[in-house]
Amino acid sequence: MRGRILKQGQANFMLAGNSTFTVNNVETGNRFTYKVKRADPRPGQHPDDVPFFVSVLTGPDSFSYLGIIRNEEYIHGRKSRISRKFQSNLVFQWLFDNIDELPENVEFWHEGTCGRCGRKLTVSDSIESGFGPECVRKMSVEFNREWAVYKDEFTRREAKQECMAFMSDPNM
Repeated sequence: MRGRILKQGQANFMLAGNSTFTVNNVETGNRFTYKVKRADPRPGQHPDDVPFFVSVLTGPDSFSYLGIIRNEEYIHGRKSRISRKFQSNLVFQWLFDNIDELPENVEFWHEGTCGRCGRKLTVSDSIESGFGPECVRKMSVEFNREWAVYKDEFTRREAKQECMAFMSDPNM
């Protein structure tokens, strides 16, 4: 494992758009490396409707399709060559369901590349967070655009409180 353990923000990293990470059980020694990549949005498609493709490392540098994340749900892919009963699929399903409450014996490692664009991380703050400085800025702009779309659903006060909480998050 070339990266760094993320103690917080695993869900943000996993769904950033181009993440590669390893999940390691320190008690059993079992580990799996996954890649979660956001599909290219179709014209007019709402950002929340864009799926993520999940793959698992099956060889030295080869990943195999495992499933899809859509509408905040992981679904094993019908075209996956990996059975839904295989441990790599079961571990990812468990990880996705428990990402915000990982037990102490489970480590979540990023692989030294930005979770959004996949570039190698070189700045110490970026290595710590798993995101490069340019992507942190772009993610903030994207977040602000999404709030503009939903501004009719929230009062200005609620939107401002949510935005301030997001912008002050030390993991972003």
